[in-house]
Amino acid sequence: MAAELAIARPVRAAPPTESAANTSPSAEDLYYEGSARFSAADYTGAIELFTKALAVATRERLPFSVRAAFLINLARAHAKAYGVDGDAKHLRLAKEIYERYLREAQSTGEQNEVPEIRTEVADLERKLSDLEKKPAAIPPPEPTRTPSPRPTASPTQPNDRRKPIGIGLLAGGGSAAILGIGGLVWGSMFKPRAEDQISPGDEGTAEADAFLTDEKRKGTILMSVGGVLIGIGLAAIVTGAVLLSRSRGKPKAVAVFTGDGVRISF
Repeated sequence: MAAELAIARPVRAAPPTESAANTSPSAEDLYYEGSARFSAADYTGAIELFTKALAVATRERLPFSVRAAFLINLARAHAKAYGVDGDAKHLRLAKEIYERYLREAQSTGEQNEVPEIRTEVADLERKLSDLEKKPAAIPPPEPTRTPSPRPTASPTQPNDRRKPIGIGLLAGGGSAAILGIGGLVWGSMFKPRAEDQISPGDEGTAEADAFLTDEKRKGTILMSVGGVLIGIGLAAIVTGAVLLSRSRGKPKAVAVFTGDGVRISF
């Protein structure tokens, strides 16, 4: 447990030299603020601050003893961040930072932390190797969207349309047929009425013949119109009866022709 705490605790930077004290206060401030974030388990904030501190220290050419603390703590912050979010990039970055530390330590001859850092590098390599051996997580299949069924017309919808149309056709057809029958009857009466209007003394005259011919023509036209109306009415009645019968599933509308006209039975 003691070794684990030692790894997690930020490494204190060596006190800067007198010449560096005037050139690196911002690096020290960033480092100690990053250490506070590390202690509070805010590893993302610690990484950001340690990275800035290292950049300032490198730019201002601070001693390796100072930069070593920044490198080690930055690497350890990445290792801790992996334990929080499980992102393997933190392990790789920690390993790269430790390797940079080892290179600079070898070039400067400062070997105080080297054995411990080598142990941590080996541990990071083992973790990365284990991650590579694990099969890639297969994302769960996306739920298939079942297309919403198209709204189907209710069986009563066509019937509702056919029924009023059928009733209208029956009513209109019946009226047309009645008018047609009236036209036939009225037209057939033109000639007899015209003959009754000619007095016996005027029979055979040109005027009587012209009058009779004109009335017969009128009667014929009226009877023709009546016949057409009867035909249209019958067609409308049949069509309306068919629509009504289909709307109800079986024929229930019957057109009955009587002497008084057309009667619709349902």
